[in-house]
Amino acid sequence: MSDKFFFKCDCGKKIRVELYEAGTDKECPTCHTKMLVPNSVTLQELSGDKYPLLSPIDKVLKTLEKSDPPFDGYCHMCEEREAEYEIPIQFKYMKERIAIKEGGVGVSITGSLTVGGGKYEEHWETLRFPLLLCEQCHNNFLRTKSWGRSKQIIKKLLFIILLMGVCFLAYLKFDFFAAYSTLFCVVAVGLLGSMLLGSKKGDLFIIPWLNHIRWLSESIASQDEYKVVASASQRIDKKSMK
Repeated sequence: MSDKFFFKCDCGKKIRVELYEAGTDKECPTCHTKMLVPNSVTLQELSGDKYPLLSPIDKVLKTLEKSDPPFDGYCHMCEEREAEYEIPIQFKYMKERIAIKEGGVGVSITGSLTVGGGKYEEHWETLRFPLLLCEQCHNNFLRTKSWGRSKQIIKKLLFIILLMGVCFLAYLKFDFFAAYSTLFCVVAVGLLGSMLLGSKKGDLFIIPWLNHIRWLSESIASQDEYKVVASASQRIDKKSMK
């Protein structure tokens, strides 16, 4: 969910701008007066961002702590109805990777070349937050979740079927298999890579849902290595919240 930035012209019209236009002149589409676009911090504050100097992940943590939007109890998907369900999310991401030992090519005592792999120390952090959904959006979520899990099973079955088919063709028609072996390998590697990526990064079906939470899409996009896990949904007990 990308932020939208506006500022008011003297005529009262709201002018939409991009963040990179801060400090430049912008013509009002209504009165055609050239107005100076406020600085980037002011634009973010005008868009409802109370913490413009924080990183996207820190903004999520801060708003979660203060129960500020987008964690103010409204559905993250439609943003119109109060949330009835919450899905606990774990977003584990690699904060930094420190090289302990550099890899490279060296020369051994006997004079032969040696290739050494580098050693790294990884530091991971976990961001925990709820995906808030109303009744209608929660029903849509359950359908998406079911289809997402089904796709993973289908990919595994396709890989097994392809592997069995390759073995069968190699046994019966070796010449035919040799002619199309490259194609078989490309398809097999593609399916295997898709399966491994999905298992490594967790419940990828939920990423489009998380992108509706302000600053979450930027937080996810900024991480090269991460894993997201969605737990079972829970109905929100509003009596205990009062």
